[in-house]
Amino acid sequence: MAAAGWRHTPTLAALAVALVVRIGAPSYWYGGNPPAISRTFVLLPISSLERLFFLLCAASAGICEEICYRGLPLRGAVGSLRGALLMLPVTVLSFVFVHGWFGWENLELYAPAGLVFGVAFLLLRRRRLEWLIVAHTLIDAAYVAAP
Repeated sequence: MAAAGWRHTPTLAALAVALVVRIGAPSYWYGGNPPAISRTFVLLPISSLERLFFLLCAASAGICEEICYRGLPLRGAVGSLRGALLMLPVTVLSFVFVHGWFGWENLELYAPAGLVFGVAFLLLRRRRLEWLIVAHTLIDAAYVAAP
């Protein structure tokens, strides 16, 4: 029973860090004078409430995107590794296309990310999608600490 409690420790630690950053980041970055938009990227959150919403969106994106771009096409739609390898470029291109609204200058970041996540899923023998969901969520959630 005690070992089961330790299994959730990394998740709880990540949640605690995210909540501290959510509360403390606005005053750390901006003091009492927050800008209208983020200094890093126009879509990043400014206030504590925006940062909390951003964390929820990061979790939602991790779940939805990994299911839609890795789980369903690479495991659900094809029955073999060969079929998954043939489907991989399609998933990478669709991942890039969906993220294209962030600006075409950022696409060189999304193609390798889509490829790395797709290959990782194949190396995990098309199992353990939750690992990719957690990794994707943590990457997106890390932006909550940006100014």
